[in-house]
This record gives sequence, C-alpha cells and structure tokens, in this order.
Amino acid sequence: MATKPKADRELIDSRKLDHIKICLSKDVSFRKKTTGLERFDFVQSALPELDFSEVDSKAKFFGKQLQAPLMITAITGGGPAAGKINLDLAIACQEEGIAMGVGSQRPMFEDASKAFYYEVREAAPDIFLAGNVGAFQLKEYSRRKELEKVMVGVEKIGADALFVHLNPLHELVQAEGDEAWRGCLEAIADLCSQATFPVFAKEVGCGVSGPVAKQLVDAGVKAVDVAGAGGTSWSAIEYCRSGAKDTPFWDWGIPTAEALEECVKAVDVPIIASG
Repeated sequence: MATKPKADRELIDSRKLDHIKICLSKDVSFRKKTTGLERFDFVQSALPELDFSEVDSKAKFFGKQLQAPLMITAITGGGPAAGKINLDLAIACQEEGIAMGVGSQRPMFEDASKAFYYEVREAAPDIFLAGNVGAFQLKEYSRRKELEKVMVGVEKIGADALFVHLNPLHELVQAEGDEAWRGCLEAIADLCSQATFPVFAKEVGCGVSGPVAKQLVDAGVKAVDVAGAGGTSWSAIEYCRSGAKDTPFWDWGIPTAEALEECVKAVDVPIIASG
C-alpha cells in the first residue's frame, strides 16, 4: 500500500484555505441525510401558567455565563484568512453572549508565529472560549512527550477549555491525511490526566455514538460535541478539493439528533449538538 505524503506547514495553511473557498463556492451539504432535528418540535401548551416576560434563556457553562445555550464550534484553523474569520466570530460571540471554539491550533503548535490566527480574547474578553487540537496530532505529541506545547497553546490564547477533534473519515479521504489512529484514546486520557483545564471531545460532521462517548468520558473528557451528519460533509469537501469523480462517503455518519439521543443516555456530561 502506498504511503500518503505527510502534510508540511505550508500545505496545512493552503489546505485550510482550500476548505474555506470550497465551502463558499460549492454545495458540500449532505445529500441524503439531514441532522434529524426537524423531527422534533416543542409541545404546544394551551395553559402555560407563566409570565412570558420572565422567560430567561441564560445558561451557565463551566463557570461562564451565556446569554443563550449556544456555541459556535470550531470553524477553521489555518492561514491569515482563518485568523480574520476567528476574530469576526469572536466579536459576534461577545456581542451575543454565547460560547466559541476556535479551529485546529495545529499550525501554531508547529509554528508559534501563527498564534495570531487564534488570539481573539482581547476582542471577546467575556466569552467561554475553547481551543482545539486534532486527536491524531495529540497522539503524536503524547508519544513524543510534547503535551506541554498543547497546554501552553491553550493558555496563550486565553482559552477556558480544549476540544480534541475526532476526524478519522476526513483524514482518510485526504490525499495527505493520517491513517494510523490506534492510540488516540490513550493520548486523550494522557492529556486529561495532566491538563489544568477541561478537555472536551468533538467530531467534525460524522457524529459520536453512545459507546464512543462513554469511552471518552471514562478517559476524562468533560463534555462531548456530537457534531453529527446532516450539515456540511467534509468528505464532500475533500472530493471537491482532489478533483475525484465522487466519494462513497459523502453521506457517511450518524445524524446529529440520533447522536444526541445516544450520548445523553450513555454519559452524564454536557452534550453539545452541532452538525
């Protein structure tokens, strides 16, 4: 079997810029699946017995006050364009009083000069902010005894927590993606045992099952973003990027509603329902 070429620093930035351009110019939504959330609705009550002026959407999340239980989860993490996107999103989150997660901090972990892509705290001093690292990269840092660079990176951007993103399908459909995923759970447990901040886990559009959520929580993870199928398809993005004829994995994954239903039954930690 041919070995995939490893992504270098310049290629990482270029690839992430490709992702942004493709999302803006092509329809990369799931074709057959939806998030499943449209199956649910609020139950009508003809006798609510409440004063609607007292309805309050505020929520506490890991010690931070949110004006609504909403989070903009990781969007992008490479190149000056990503820095502008992260900054704009942070300003919006500050104005609306909601939480935010930055995209993958891998570029700044590999090159400290790229930290400015993620330094949004000055523009959003009050929001709940989460950093981000890929599970595969975390495994490599753990193997090389370099978890300190991850923890320093979280501190440098003033984040309150760190997302570890799980994207095996996304990596497998990339020409230069990572295939050796054995050991990622051990690396997550290693980080959880050392970190002074909460460690969260998230998928990137294929969903988290109940059994996987339990593995993550048993490893020390404090919250799970199911990031289910039905929205943007990352395999579709990579299909567009590579110029391939099609991908059989365009609609791969657990819809958000199903993942949410499984995870809230399997674990007793906050569950975020993106996708």
